[in-house]
Amino acid sequence: MFPKILRQLRLEQKLTQSDMAKVLNISRVAYTNYELGNREPDFGTITRIANFLGTTVDYLLGNSTVRTPPADYANAQHAPSANMLPPSLRLILNSVSDLSNESCANLQSYIELLRIKDEAANRKKRGGFINPDRDTHSKNDGH
Repeated sequence: MFPKILRQLRLEQKLTQSDMAKVLNISRVAYTNYELGNREPDFGTITRIANFLGTTVDYLLGNSTVRTPPADYANAQHAPSANMLPPSLRLILNSVSDLSNESCANLQSYIELLRIKDEAANRKKRGGFINPDRDTHSKNDGH
C-alpha cells in the first residue's frame, strides 16, 4: 500500500523521483525502490516524506483515510505551514536549510538580483524600460 500511495502523492504534486530523492538526501535509485516496494524507508524518512507531501504518516502507510494532518492552531495563527507552499518552493527551502550563514547571505543577494532582473523585464514588456547606462534626461533635451 505504501508504494502506491507514495507514488500517487508525488505525481499529484508534479514532483519527479529525483525531486523526492533530493528532498530526502538519498539517491534516485533508492527512492525508486521505495515506490517499487523493493525497500522500505526507516521511520524518520517516512515522517519526512509525510511532512514534505503534506499528509499524515498513517495515510502514507495506508492506515487511515485522513489525508491531511489537523491544523496546528498555534502555528496557523503566526505563520503559514510549509505544506501550504508550492512543491517547487518546498524543494528550495529544503535544499537551503543546511547552508552556512555566509551562503545564506549570498543566496539572499542573488535572489535580490533576480528580483531586480524580473522587474526590469516587466518594465520592458510594458514599454517603460529605461536603460540605466544612459542619462534619463537625454531623451528630453535631444542629446
